[in-house]
Amino acid sequence: MALINRNILNFICLSIAIMSSYHHFAQNIVANHNFVDINKCTEHNATCAPEAWLLASPNIPLHKNGEVGIVVLNSSAPNIRQYLQTELLMEMEANKEYKISIRFRADDCIINSIGVKLSDAFVCLEKDQLLSNASFDFSKQLSNIKKKKQRKWMELDYIYKAQGGEKFILIGCFNSDKSQERSFKKNPLPYKNYYYFFDKIDVIPTYLDTLPSESEYVREHLYNFNYRHSFCRYTPYQKIESIITDTILAIEDTPQIDSIILGDVLFDFNSDSLKKESKDEILLRINTIQIKTLSTVNVYGYTDSIGNDQYNIELSQKRADAVKQFLIDLGVPKEIISSIGMGSKNPIADNKTEEGRSKNRRIELIFKYH
Repeated sequence: MALINRNILNFICLSIAIMSSYHHFAQNIVANHNFVDINKCTEHNATCAPEAWLLASPNIPLHKNGEVGIVVLNSSAPNIRQYLQTELLMEMEANKEYKISIRFRADDCIINSIGVKLSDAFVCLEKDQLLSNASFDFSKQLSNIKKKKQRKWMELDYIYKAQGGEKFILIGCFNSDKSQERSFKKNPLPYKNYYYFFDKIDVIPTYLDTLPSESEYVREHLYNFNYRHSFCRYTPYQKIESIITDTILAIEDTPQIDSIILGDVLFDFNSDSLKKESKDEILLRINTIQIKTLSTVNVYGYTDSIGNDQYNIELSQKRADAVKQFLIDLGVPKEIISSIGMGSKNPIADNKTEEGRSKNRRIELIFKYH
């Protein structure tokens, strides 16, 4: 009889734990809080980023197996930062408390602070750069964790009292290089980006049992946004009654965008000279581009992860420049073309296999029209 009672008690405890877990998940005002839903980016025509999440600058976060990586330091360029951001599923209410939990780990570099900024505005930066005025950071909690443990997954919590109207959350390092304390696993390499990785971000209203029905429309709005290069096109969710009119206006004001991805067959190994057959392929792929109505052309060069970062950046820049020159020779005005060497950033396949590395060695062309 005691055994049966003990089994019943265990079942009750387990049920309570499951219900409690579900309760908190249902309250979460962060969409895709564990990064498992993957977005198929319009410009890449490929899965390339977690649904509902963007960076605050024009890059795509490192994303693989439910982890997202952002730059917290560049060893040679000052104050290079990336910030994850998303729109919350509901606005925060003044003087209400929210439990914010973040699960993350350091990589090759440990810094003294990861912060959170909550605001009423979507952030659109021209490049990876430092932001200030975090709403709070985890520096005190991090100071009590041994550095060796900080390279493993850790979850930190904070109770935030809202000012009211906060709609967006940004996560990253808000300390400048001068005020940032850091230590490296190995000697720092020049021109290297150092990352922190995240696999769960929760924001739980402590005063709510269920979220308002409007939250599901916000989630749908976030999931329907599929642009990553032109992330500044994102507009915050608006209440249902104004969506149709505002969407029509947004479509009318938004420039058309085309994208083309060209594989590594363009170049010989370690070369930045376009092969003849590559030129024929480019001509075939861009024959539908209306040159006269182009406003900008961005040429992004990518490599695989073999070799050091600086070499890969230089090689990808030379390859992007070669494609830029070919476009100029075709009649595209040079003043509207920018070429950017991305090195091994933003892989679209697994660098551990030759097939994956081949896909990562690519040129991406983004055409924007008037």
